[in-house]
Amino acid sequence: MANIYIVHNTFIINKKASMNSSNKSQWLTEQSLENTVSQSFKVVETLYEGKSPYQDIKVVLTEPLGKVLLLDDMCMISDKDEFIYHEVMAHIPLLCQEQTKRVLVIGAGDGGVIRELVRYKCIEEITLVEIDEMVTTTSREFFPNVAKGLDDPRVKIIFEDALKFIDREVLIPNNKYDLIISDSTDPVGLAENLYKSDFYQKVNSLLTDEGIFMCQTESPFYDEYDIRSIYQNLESEFKIVQPICAPILIYPGVYWTFAYCSKKWLGTDMKENKVEDYKNFSEDLMWHNLNWHSSAFNLPNFVLKKLKGSF
Repeated sequence: MANIYIVHNTFIINKKASMNSSNKSQWLTEQSLENTVSQSFKVVETLYEGKSPYQDIKVVLTEPLGKVLLLDDMCMISDKDEFIYHEVMAHIPLLCQEQTKRVLVIGAGDGGVIRELVRYKCIEEITLVEIDEMVTTTSREFFPNVAKGLDDPRVKIIFEDALKFIDREVLIPNNKYDLIISDSTDPVGLAENLYKSDFYQKVNSLLTDEGIFMCQTESPFYDEYDIRSIYQNLESEFKIVQPICAPILIYPGVYWTFAYCSKKWLGTDMKENKVEDYKNFSEDLMWHNLNWHSSAFNLPNFVLKKLKGSF
């Protein structure tokens, strides 16, 4: 089992009966930040509703996506497409380092990124910092295939505000990570400060000389969070900053961006020793493969123009 620290509460999951008490269809509708765009999915039933000290948490069963996890009524993961996000966030940086022994993951309480990381035998220690214990408890119950990596003995789970954790870590002499992944929600509310230069500076200081940082950076189509400013903040702290694009069905805009940030290696600098390890499980992956990886950094013109001034 995973080592779990700073456990605040114990949560019990109670399943709800179907939300369809009549013939009228129920829909899960998520709006963008400025309420200019929305998308909907037909709901079969609500499986769970709860409230943590930080947010409302729901799990609904939909016809097109299977189960969907929502935080404050915003879609986080679904059965249908979770593998895309998690494989992109984990495998791209892992393959580009000669050595990856110590990893820090911020957010990612559902466990999807951890599931991908524990595939690599070279990793010795993974620290997961998630502010909301109830997210992890809910994922274990309703998304066991996503959360299964959390039981790996190399995983240490800390339920705490990531900013407080980082502030402590930077004060520890010679405290370095090979890889840091920020799997955060949108840059508002609890996650807003995870997109600022001050946070990126602290992350950079915690990385080894070969260190890599990976994060999600929103949609280039409905740019309500000012993608250019996010990348300018990243570029102010990292020598190499490269965006990647991939589709995430449950997010408004679908076409999503991720940032690969490194002190030394380009995102296409895949290492032979890592590729050999990767080949042991690559057939089990549903999105990432080496050919896609090599081409993922070739961006369409409209994304390049969106980020003009940063690249």
